[in-house]
Amino acid sequence: MNLNDKVRINEQFKYYVFLSVFYAILMVTAQSVAYRLIQIGPFLEPGGIFIFPATFAISDVISEAYGPTLARKTIFIALFAQAFYSIIPIGVNMLPSPSTWNHRDAYDLVFGSSWLVFASNLAAVLVGMIFNTQLIGKTKIIARGKFFKFRSFFSCAIGELILTTIIVSIALVPVEGFQMGKHLFINMYLFKIGFSLLFLYPASFLVVALKKLDGADVYETKVSINPWSSVFRRNVEMDDNVVNIFGK
Repeated sequence: MNLNDKVRINEQFKYYVFLSVFYAILMVTAQSVAYRLIQIGPFLEPGGIFIFPATFAISDVISEAYGPTLARKTIFIALFAQAFYSIIPIGVNMLPSPSTWNHRDAYDLVFGSSWLVFASNLAAVLVGMIFNTQLIGKTKIIARGKFFKFRSFFSCAIGELILTTIIVSIALVPVEGFQMGKHLFINMYLFKIGFSLLFLYPASFLVVALKKLDGADVYETKVSINPWSSVFRRNVEMDDNVVNIFGK
């Protein structure tokens, strides 16, 4: 890979930025409604259940089109946004307020546990979501770019299981209790699997569109299923790691 190719890589992925921003918005929005419980028939769900599964679809799309390295960078960008969202409202609410303003307790109720949601997301996303992107990249090499819908669902099922277990254990059990946490875990995982099925066809269509629009079809040949493998390394600049960097 020569210098011109590297410049072309940096310039051509214009839609990657929009996907990354959208991913971060989804993550922060899901965090903001995490403790808003919703009753749907016999199912009790946190508010983020309708938003968070889409993050797996977006990360799968990024990993499939642009490679696991850029997918990991998207995840870290979103985690930074969540950290900012968790810390700033708590700090602002600690500042003195006028005697005529009586809504401080409401802010404490809504934002007081946001750091707990972020802590759970930090642990869960670093393991579950990154493992998911690594698995997409690894199976893409094995399947030679075929069967994206099957590979996406398989990786989401495993990643969501890991992620949901960690989030429920850290963020929900301490607040809602063990029995409620167990009930929420079952409901959340079933709903997430259902949403993953719904997102398969839109995600597949988006992958095909991005490969054509951005000319992107990245294969990272040294992908490891270890989520901590080369987390901070720019594999996309390694000549012997990236093949077929441009669309066919």
